[in-house]
Amino acid sequence: MIKVFAVNDTEWYAGENLESCIKYFFDEIMGEPDTPESREEYGVDDAAEISEGSMAVMQFHDYEDEGETVRSFRDQLNLLVANGQTFPMMFATTEC
Repeated sequence: MIKVFAVNDTEWYAGENLESCIKYFFDEIMGEPDTPESREEYGVDDAAEISEGSMAVMQFHDYEDEGETVRSFRDQLNLLVANGQTFPMMFATTEC
């Protein structure tokens, strides 16, 4: 089952488990090793799964050519799974 995890204060990742998402964060996004020091530097020490209740109320903003579509995190994750998305992946960020 695919879940969403807050890896730090500004980024959410989707994957089967927290460790696979943290590995993806360091390997694919940051391009540096996962060490205790780097976990502290990037705020990954407090990474956690998003609860089902939060998945229903947190808003995902999808900016497309036609404008903005807003969905719940749950609806966005369901859409990605239905479309055959490969996981783990960066799910959302506050940084544009």
